[in-house]
Parts: sequence; C-alpha cells; structure tokens
Amino acid sequence: MKLIEYSVKNPVVVFVGVIFLLLFGYLAIMQMPYSLTPNISRPTISINTTWAGATPYEVEKEIVQRQEKFLKNLPNLISMTSSSREGVGVVSLEFEVGTDMKKAMLDTSSKLSEVRGYPSNIDNPVIRSTGETIAPVVYLFVKSDSKQSVRWSYTYLYEDIVKLYERIDGVGMVDILGGVAKQVEVILNTKQLAFYNITLDDVISAMQAHNVNVSAGSLDYGQRAYRVRTIGLYESSEDVYNTIVKTDNSQVVYLRDIANVINTYELPKVPNIHNNDETISLQIRPTAEANVLELIDKVRNLTNELNAKQLKEHHLHIDWGRDSAGFIQDAIALVKHDIILGILLAAIVLYAFLRNFSSVFVVSVIIPISILSSFILLQGMGRTLNVILLAGVSFAVSMIIDSSIVVVENIHRHHSMGKRMFESCIDGTKEVLGALFASTITTIGIFIPIIGLKDEIGQLFSDIALASSSALSIALIICLLVVPSLYYSLAKFLARRKDSKDSMESNLQDSKIDSKNLENLDSKEESNNLQNLDSNNVKDSNNLSPAHHPINENATHRPIDENTADHPINNEDSKDSITHKINSLFNTMTTKFHNIKQTIESKITNNKKLQNLIPKIKRYTRFTKFYLKKFKILVDTTFINIGVYFYNKIVKILTICLKSAKNRILCVLGFVVVSLLITLPFIPKLDYLPKGSQNFLVAYIQAPNGLSYEERSNIINAIYDYNAPYMLANGFKGDKEYPAIRDFYISGGTTSIYFYEISADPKRVKELMKLMQASIDSVPNISGSVVEQGIFSSSGISENVEVNIIGADLDSMLISANSFMELAKENLKGARIRAFPSLDVNNREINLYPDMRSLAVNGLNVKSFGNIVDVIIGGKKVGDFRNADGKIIDLMLSSDNTTQSPEDVLYSQIYAPSGQIVPLSSLADIRQDIGLSQIRHYEQDRNILFYINPQDSMSLQEVIATINNVIVPKMQELNTLGENKIAISGNANKLHKLAKHLSGGFLLALIITYLLLTALYANFFYPIIIIFTIPFALTGGFLGLAFVDTFIAHQNLDVLTMLGFIILVGSVVNNAILIVYQSLINLREYKMNVYDSVFNATTSRIRPIYMSMLTSILALAPLIFSSGAGSEIYRGLGAVIAGAF
Repeated sequence: MKLIEYSVKNPVVVFVGVIFLLLFGYLAIMQMPYSLTPNISRPTISINTTWAGATPYEVEKEIVQRQEKFLKNLPNLISMTSSSREGVGVVSLEFEVGTDMKKAMLDTSSKLSEVRGYPSNIDNPVIRSTGETIAPVVYLFVKSDSKQSVRWSYTYLYEDIVKLYERIDGVGMVDILGGVAKQVEVILNTKQLAFYNITLDDVISAMQAHNVNVSAGSLDYGQRAYRVRTIGLYESSEDVYNTIVKTDNSQVVYLRDIANVINTYELPKVPNIHNNDETISLQIRPTAEANVLELIDKVRNLTNELNAKQLKEHHLHIDWGRDSAGFIQDAIALVKHDIILGILLAAIVLYAFLRNFSSVFVVSVIIPISILSSFILLQGMGRTLNVILLAGVSFAVSMIIDSSIVVVENIHRHHSMGKRMFESCIDGTKEVLGALFASTITTIGIFIPIIGLKDEIGQLFSDIALASSSALSIALIICLLVVPSLYYSLAKFLARRKDSKDSMESNLQDSKIDSKNLENLDSKEESNNLQNLDSNNVKDSNNLSPAHHPINENATHRPIDENTADHPINNEDSKDSITHKINSLFNTMTTKFHNIKQTIESKITNNKKLQNLIPKIKRYTRFTKFYLKKFKILVDTTFINIGVYFYNKIVKILTICLKSAKNRILCVLGFVVVSLLITLPFIPKLDYLPKGSQNFLVAYIQAPNGLSYEERSNIINAIYDYNAPYMLANGFKGDKEYPAIRDFYISGGTTSIYFYEISADPKRVKELMKLMQASIDSVPNISGSVVEQGIFSSSGISENVEVNIIGADLDSMLISANSFMELAKENLKGARIRAFPSLDVNNREINLYPDMRSLAVNGLNVKSFGNIVDVIIGGKKVGDFRNADGKIIDLMLSSDNTTQSPEDVLYSQIYAPSGQIVPLSSLADIRQDIGLSQIRHYEQDRNILFYINPQDSMSLQEVIATINNVIVPKMQELNTLGENKIAISGNANKLHKLAKHLSGGFLLALIITYLLLTALYANFFYPIIIIFTIPFALTGGFLGLAFVDTFIAHQNLDVLTMLGFIILVGSVVNNAILIVYQSLINLREYKMNVYDSVFNATTSRIRPIYMSMLTSILALAPLIFSSGAGSEIYRGLGAVIAGAF
C-alpha cells in the first residue's frame, strides 16, 4: 500500500498525527461522564395516588384496580405491579428498553384521565419517571441546630427544600421520611352540634363549599379582556374559624360556634435516627437514564449552598449520609490501575522474548495510542466512562499487542533475509496486512449479535462491544502506519548512535583498571555462554522464529541515509543486541557513578576517616557489576533454554501430526474430543449478573403488622442502643471482632423497618453483618435479614430471585405462602428470604357493619355514617389551603369525642340528623378482625412476593431448579398450593430468555466468522480449519473459570462471563488465521510444497504465538486477580478470555 510507504518516508507527519490522536483522546476521556456501569435500568414509571385514611382493601378496589384496567394496554409495557397500602396506592410500570419515556409519560397520563369513579376525597395521581425499584443514590439527613426537634420542620422541608432537589436534572423522586406536617384541626363540639341541629355532613359541605375558587371565564371590554373569578379559598386559620355553617331565621351559625380551630401538627408516623440524632431523611432516587456521578455532584453543591444560607436561617443543617460516588470512583480507578499494570506486565514478557528495549518500546507505545484514540469515538457516541467500558478496553489490549507483535516480527523476518531496513518495514507490513485485517474484522464481527441484544444486558454488552471494536479498529490503522514508521525511525537513530556508544565504551576502559581481572573473567564466561546459545540456535534450524536466524551474509551494507538503514534494531552484526544494550546502559550508569565518586573523593581528601571508605566503595562497585552481569547471563540463558525446550517439543509433535493423512485426521479429532471431555466437569452453574458488593449493608426487619408508632420507636431505639457502642461517632475505632460503624441510619415506617450501616474499613464490611443480625435477634418478636448491596442494585436490578404466589383468595394464598417459606428455608440453606407483605396476619382491624334500618331511622346512610366514624376515630381530612407563607396546610375535622382505644369505639356517641345523640354500637355491628397491611398485584392478580437472596456459593440456576423440582412438587404433595400459582419473575425470568439469546449469539458469531473468512480467503475450506481452534479455546475458557473459582473467588457462569465465550470466537482464531495465511503465501509465492508450507508457517509463528499468549494472559491478569470495588464485574469475563489464549 502506498500509505505504508508514505508513513515510512514521512515519520514527522506520522508523529504529528499521533500527537493529535493523543491530544484529542485525552480531551475526550476528560469530558466523558463517570458512572459505575452503563445506564442499564429499564424505563420505569410509577403512579402514586393518595387517599387519606383508606384501608388497603379500599385502595385496591377504588384506585388500583380502576387504574390497572386502563394501564394494561400501554405500548411497550412488559410488566405491571402494584401495591395497596393504608392511604396510598402505587402502580409500577416497566417498559421495554429504548422506549421513548416522554411519549410513555404522555400515554400514561392519557390513560389515567380515562379512569372514572374515583372517591371524591382522593388526591390526583402523581406520575414519576422512576419507581420504588430504583434504589436511592444519595441519603441526606436533616438535623436541628437548636433545642427544638427537627420533626416540626417537615412542612418547611417539603414545601421549600424538596422541590429544589427535584429540579436537578436526573432526579426522579425525592422521598422524605420522618417529621410531622403542619395542619389546622377543627375540633367539633358534639353538644353544640345537637344544640344547633347541625349534622357532620352539614359541616363538611359548608367547609368544602367555602374553600374554593370559581372561575367565571373572561369579559371583553374595549381593548382589554378581564378574567372573572370568585375567590373563596382559605388563607389562614382565621378564615376557617369564620366559616358560616348554617343560617336559620336570620340566625347565622359560624364554625367558631360549634368547634375550636387550632394550629397543630399531625401525629408522628415514621421514627428516624441517623447516628445519634433524630432526623428527617431525604432520599434521592434517580431516573433510569440519569448520570449518577453528575447527579451526586449537583446534589452535593446544592446541599452545601442550602447549609450556608436557607437552612442556617432556620437553625437546620443537612448531614451527608451515603452516596455511591466513592464506590464508582474507586471501581474506575481500580480498572484503570489494572489496565496500566497489565500493559507493564505484557511489556516485561515482550522483553523476555525480544530481549530488545527498542522492539519492546515500539510494541508498548502502540497500546496507549490505540486506547486513547478509541475514546474519541466512544465520546462521540455519547458513552459514559464506566467499569464495563474500561473492561472492554482492557480486553482489547491483548489483541492490540498481538497485532503489533505480528508486524514487528515480520519486519524482523524480512530484515533477516538480507533486505534493507526501509524495504523490510514496507514489505513486512504489507505481507501481514491481509491477516491483520482478517483477524480484526472477525473480532469486530462477533460483536454484531451482541449489540443487537435488548434488555439491560444488551446495554452492558454494547459498551464492551463498542470499546473493544473502537480500540481494535484504530489499532489496525496504527499497526499498519505507525509501527513501520516508528520502527524505521528507531533503526536510523540507533545506527547513528552506534559509533558514539562504541567510543564511550573505549573511554570507559581507562576507568576500570581496578576491576580488570574480574572484567576479563566475566567477559570470558559471558562469551562462552553466548557461543553455546548460538550453537544451539544453529543446531535447531528453525529455532523459535525467523528473528533468530542469522542475517544473510551476502547482504550489502550501504551508507546510512534516509532510505537505507541496514542496521537492524537487533544489532547482531556488532554484538548480541541484549548484551550491547544492557552493557551500554550499565556503562552509562558506571560513568555517572564514577563522576560522583570523584567528586566525593575531592571533597574528602583531607578527611582520613572518610578516605578509608573509598577502597570499600570500589570493592562493592566491582562486586555489584560482576553479579549484575552474571544475573543477566543467567536470565538470558534461562529464557532461551525454556524457549528452545518448548520449541523442540512442539516441532516434534507437529512432525508426528503432519506425517500422514491418517495422523492428521486422528490428531484433529483427538484434540477436539479430548478438549470437550475435559470441559464437561468444569462447566459452572448459570447466574444472571455478578453479585459483587459495596460498603453498604441493609437490614430488613420483619415485625408484626399493625404496630403502633410507640412500639416501632421502641424497636428502633433497641437496635440503635445495641449498635451505638460500635459507632465511630461515639469514639469506637474498631477491634478484632468488628470494625467501626462509620454511618448508621434506621427508619421505622408503617409497613417496613430497616436500617443500614457503613463500615469505617471497607475491607471488613462483611464483619458488620454479624453485628447487625445480633442486634435484630436481641429484640423479641421480630426477625430480619442482612443484605450487602450489590453492584447493580442502584440501577434497580435486583440480585434477588422473585417468587410470586398468585391467587384470588387471600386466606388460601397465605397458606401457600407459609408453606413455601418453610420449604424454602429447609432447601435453600443460608438464603435470606423476605415476604411482602409480611405473612404474620395480625394486622388488627375494627370493622363496622351498619344496620341499614337503624341508619335510616336516624337520618343516616352508609356514606354519612362512615364520615362520622372517620371524624371520631382520628380525624378526617376535608381539604387544605395555602397560608400566607405559601405553605399547604391540611384541614382536619375531628371530634371532642375522639376515641383512644378499641373499647371507646363501642361506647362512642354521635349526633344524628334525627336530632338525637345515639351510641355508635346501636347503628352498626362492631367486630375486631385481622387483615393484611398491604395488598400486592402482579399483572392485575393478587400476589404475595418473596425475595430470595441466596448465599454467594449458590447460583441462580440452582435456586430455580430447587424451586421447580423440589419445593413446588412438595407443596403439591402437601396440598398447600391449592388453586394458587407460583411464578418466578425478575432475574430468573430474564436469565432463561437471555440464555437462549446468547446461545443463538454464539452460533451467529461462528457463522459470521466463517463467512468473513470465506470472503477474505475466497475459499470455503480454509475457514473450517480455523474454526476448529474454537473447541480448544472453550476448554481453556472453562478451565480459566475453574481456576478463579478454586483459587481466587467464587465464580458462576453469569451473563457477562458468557459474553467472554462469544468474544473468544473472534479473538482465538487470530493465530490460526496467520498460520493459514502464511501457509498460502509459502505455497503460492515461494512455491513450497504443502508439507513445507504448513511446517514453515507453523514454526515461524511459534514464538509470536507464545508471545501473544503470555502477553494476553498477563495483560488480563490484573483484572482477574485484583480485588476491590467492582472487580467482580469483569473477573469472570477476564478469566474466560485469558483461559482461551
């Protein structure tokens, strides 16, 4: 190609181009946003509908079921779940990856507008582009700087602060937990109601009729249009106080005549403790497409600004709790470190084989150029800088090294044939152009089926595919243009430096008088060793590679000019290259040391004590030089002897295999069969995603349903008291048993109690699990499990197996659920199992069954009777208003006859429209029942959901098999399943689908590779030879996994690891491509027979194959052996690819 010749002739142009690539690559990588993983969350929409005071059954019937009926037909919807709790219904919608969320939000809003028949006093549904399944990425804790409790600040925070966080781009939802809201409470006087003959419905109607603005449209007059409105909304508690309830014969009855109106707070519901303080928690949940690190930075900046201004004025401050930024940065830093370390290790291997600093430099410099240049493309495609993408770059390093080695080796080979260096660089590069193009295009081609995958796994795979493809594409261009240009330039430079270095060596002889005998002894021994090595090289005619063949003695040495540089980088015409370079470096160091020594001698001439040190310094210098040279010879000898040994063994096996057609067939079939037989015992169980872990432990407590606020506070305080002595904030620094707790938070909601802990020593975080479990066990009548948050948890991808008990009858479902729980604990040893809702059916209820005749006699109906009960039980919300400060204040209507206990309900008296005060018990049958605190739906059917978090040694495949083959049959045998169904959802369902996709992807990768090779070779047979190398690579991949699982960390066959087997299809065929390609050149151009063509092509690739194998393994070794943040993501993938080599 003319471009190759142009690059060799114009190294300055090439150098400038490289500088441009490095510059723009650096700018691109600095501009790329950071994240732990690609944006892999499914698009999610949640609909929250509040109905104050409603039971789960009412919420289910009146809200959730109505909404589900219309939402089930939304485009691209793949799952719909819901939860009906006291006072709130939540419907979660999960869409296909790639769904236009703006359109999905509009469609959802449109469908909700079609719902009819809502109760009159529910709030409008709130639609958010996130869901409860997406975990918070930031925990903030508001605390008081004064003696006043922080709980009274809820309204201020909700109205003025939360909205500031919600405005941040990428924030999907801000949960506010703890505190109590302001409200205006209207306390009715029952006797006054009877005196004025006013019913409760009269009061409610009057307040709602007054607290409203009515628009009358607009009035056009002259040049202007006037909007006309009737203003009646309350603006203060005084307005409420002056509400007219009734007029009778000119007598006006105000609300103040029959009630007291007071400014107060709602009853507390959620107790919160952060470290040692009462707190209100703000939890930031991102949208599915949010850039987490950017979001966290914006949240941090806003928090600092609020602490310095608004919050300080209200004697409040926000403590920064927990975020995932540190883990993300640590994970990215670790993989960057692994890449750099891998490059250094690969460079050491290159030196061991090439034994030439210049050649190592040429190969090593290509790696950072290719990697940095690839980020130009990746940044242009809008990718984030994440662990998965960097892992893809790291896997490309080994392939980049292989490509550059091929070019350097072939240039060596052509120069050893007697060609000028200029011609060697051009011809050597041209000769491997086709092979490099074939290996690169096949490697990139196998990513086609990967990029086509949907779901979150497709998003993970696409980052690896794009990173590797970008790096390999640019590396191909750099290997063809930069390598020969750089190689030729170095050859000229070294040739011009040769005379000056030889002169320096002669000058140094004068300064070595004291060590002359030692030098002669060393030189003699080195010469003997080198002669022995040369004789071995001659003896093994095709030793290691053509790079070791002697240069053609007939080659003409021309003067050095721009087009002729006959001195190879491996200067065999003067000295063995390695000896020359190391001696030159050593002599340079000796010269500098000699100068320093003379300076010291001149300064200490008059100091007799110091003068005595000079002979010792000289003696130690001679001693060091002698053993350095001995060590150098030993290393050279060892490496060459090892190489010769393996070379001879392979040549011997190759000779046997090629001896006859029968031998060739038996060898091929034998190797394939043996590799497959070796593979079978090492195939691990299937899993979904790498589990990994973060420095973040969460404990979920299963307490009896229906606990009061006081009882929940007691549980929280007991757990806090147990953990407090181990907190860093309380002076604990850690001991042998437990590390210190850096951050502690516990919250007790009406439906769940949980707490988290963060270790001061991230490496010892698992040790805190025992402490947390002990604190749960110390509290009577509760149970719980401790879970270490996984790598993908913040993306809403659960590591749990989700099992749904689906049915229509709650009692029957509870029987099935209890049976499943017992069998799961028995058969899934060590698994942490949680049920939602809790299976403890002790959520006590007081149900009133009205006597219709009694109601009618007293002028009541079910609705008015229910309103009365609502008021006397705890207060009924009848509206809200915005006060002078702009805060929304709830209006609560209660009675002076408010009940305090279940017995009070029986004896409560109400004023009836009939004009009589009657006991509640005379109007209804009052019963105490037991019900659920929460009702869940899975695809519109009632369900009880189990989260099963298996121990690390148990794969997802084993859990699914145990459920399907052991637990379900046992339930059928015990007749506890009944008419209910068991459906496994979540990761288990995704794994089943993905396994099919990846199996098809693997076959498609084989087909793509075969077709590409067929097109490149214009032959249908040669690609089959190359494809036959894949079974051996599969064996190596499984052996690599077995090694990791046995000696490093537990490793299942998760989907990222499965990707490694697809990648190896395109990568392991590279050596086979080069052997076949060289065989065809020998056959067609050099007119060799078939045997000699194959034998020569194979033996000439032995050393490059060893080099590429070892450099690839060592380049991947840091990814396999490193342990730290996020290392679990790519360890299995690296093990497969390294094993394949």
